[in-house]
Amino acid sequence: MTVGRASVAYDPSALFAPEILLDVQLMPVPMLPCRGEYALCAAILERALEDAKPNAREDLNHRRSAKREARAWLADDDRTWHFSFLNICDVLGIEPISYRRALTKKGYL
Repeated sequence: MTVGRASVAYDPSALFAPEILLDVQLMPVPMLPCRGEYALCAAILERALEDAKPNAREDLNHRRSAKREARAWLADDDRTWHFSFLNICDVLGIEPISYRRALTKKGYL
């Protein structure tokens, strides 16, 4: 009984194949927030702006409290909470310093 040789086809393109792979070639594409997360972040920011509105009526005690809380949240630089102003800006692609500057000009802060 004779054992045949395995036929291996020669691939000339292998001559130009890289020997080293970069990390970026192995790493997956960064995850983008899904539409639901994006919508949630947009709703949180929208609610804060509604509560911090400069000309809103403040006849109720809880309304004044909501305004104070919203303005404090918009001015806070804390990144430890998932839904902090800065983290929400990151998800929505908003530059927080410029956004705060615009909010200050309009009387929200």
